[in-house]
Amino acid sequence: MMTRRPLSVLIVENEFVVAQHIRILLEDIGHQVAGICKDTLEAERHLNLLPVDVVVCDIFLGTGSVNGAKWARGLRRRGIPYLLVSGGRPEIILAESDPQQVINLIYKPVRRSVLYLRLEVIDHLSPPKLHILAGAKQVVIPQSDILLIESDRNDYIVHTTGKRHIATGSLRDLMQKLDATSFLRVHRSFILNLDQVSNYTAVLAVTAGGRRVPVGRKYRPSFKAAMNDRAGESRRE
Repeated sequence: MMTRRPLSVLIVENEFVVAQHIRILLEDIGHQVAGICKDTLEAERHLNLLPVDVVVCDIFLGTGSVNGAKWARGLRRRGIPYLLVSGGRPEIILAESDPQQVINLIYKPVRRSVLYLRLEVIDHLSPPKLHILAGAKQVVIPQSDILLIESDRNDYIVHTTGKRHIATGSLRDLMQKLDATSFLRVHRSFILNLDQVSNYTAVLAVTAGGRRVPVGRKYRPSFKAAMNDRAGESRRE
């Protein structure tokens, strides 16, 4: 089983062997490990520098460390999805303080199938985001806000409603981070959010913001098929 969309995952685990086991499982499923932190203090520093899609955190991080379940409640308030890992059976403790956290609980030894399914649920329920390094600043952009992405030599420009974010990288690599059901390469210099297309012909698309995007010759068949599929879905609805 491979994930439909790679997630950026931060592991918070004070036991080296357990952390490496989780890392191997995540990479085998197809997710990206953004880092491994031994406690919540280190994890906070990491999140301030590099936002992630999901945090996988042990509940008991050793003597002197903040309880992982308590710290994770703050993640939820900040809109960061998480899974809690436990070697014991802390359901009663969690249920008394926060019943919602029982749903986020998985047990050691962590199994590949369980981790896969839990992350697929998180991915399904959480609107996809794009994480980019714009200059020296980490920027998190809801993918639904993106109109189009434009190549500019060694950089690319993410156009959202009223904003532009410039980062270094290629459109080919960027496509791997985007929701394939919404984003399509339509030109050697453009990726288009099909959800934001207000009008189009075989050779031109117009975004909701009024931006005109050319459709390259070799991309026209896939663009036509994608828009026909969307038109068919609209008729069925």
